[in-house]
Order: sequence, then structure tokens, then C-alpha cells
Amino acid sequence: EELCVGAFVNFALTVDMKDSSSYILLFETMKPLMNKEVYTKSGTLQESYKEYIKTLLTLSGESKEDAERNAQEFFELEKILAQNMLGEADAKNTDVSYNVLTYNKLVSMFVDFDMEKVLKGSHFQKADKVLVEDENLLRCFSELFNRTNFNAFKTALKIAVLNMWGETL
Repeated sequence: EELCVGAFVNFALTVDMKDSSSYILLFETMKPLMNKEVYTKSGTLQESYKEYIKTLLTLSGESKEDAERNAQEFFELEKILAQNMLGEADAKNTDVSYNVLTYNKLVSMFVDFDMEKVLKGSHFQKADKVLVEDENLLRCFSELFNRTNFNAFKTALKIAVLNMWGETL
């Protein structure tokens, strides 16, 4: 309840890639903001991204020290997710990105929040099967999405809001 889970997980309805005459319930999780390689290869782009996050957090009112710590925690969270997500080519390959789970299996992967509330908030009805495009990312995310990582997810939410609304604030 303290963290807006809708910013991190989402249900949607999509055309079934294996049967274009029907729809399937899709479940998505938070993905890293940058390309996978930004997190896995040290260099100027990685340092620039970290600096951008620190600057964003500082401009939002965090002290320089808090912004530094929170930016690093957020980066490490995204790095773990990036290491576990499909590459661009595999993400576009339906043989790899078409993973159907039962709704009950999906629910069992998340222990720290009520999936029923998420589904209800999405205005969809429970379905027997749910499409997950990146099963490894889902598994990784479900393991990380807990109270231990609360601060990193709180920072992720702040960054999402700032990225969406920053220029109007």
C-alpha cells in the first residue's frame, strides 16, 4: 500500500500472437529505462546515466548524499533486471517471448502484494492464462519486489514521475 504497484506491474489486453483472432491477458513488469548494454558495459554512457539519475534526484529535493546513495541503489536494481531480461532480438522473437502462465502461477510468484487488487485496478477479469513476454525478467522482478528493496523501488517511482512530469513541475 505504501508503494504504487501499478507503476511496476500492469495487466493489459493484447492480440494473441499465436491466434490473431483472439485476445489474451498480458502481464508486464518494470523494465530498466536504458538499453541492456548500459548496465553491463562500463563507460561514458553508464556514467552519464548515473549522473543523470543523481541530478534528477537532487533537483527533486534530495540532498547530494541521499541522491548519490539512491541513484546507486536504483542503478543496481536496474542492472540486476537488465542482466535477466531478453535481448532486443529475442524480445521480438515470438518463439522466445510468448510465455503463457496460469493466473495462479503468476500470483504465486508475488508474495508481498495482492495481485487481485492489481487485476481489479486494471479493470480486467481473471483469466485462466496470462501472457508474459519475458519470463526470466518476471521471475527476477518478483524476487526483488519486496520490502528489502523498498527504497530502490521508491526511487524508481520518483524517477518515473519526474521523467513523465518533470518539465511541467
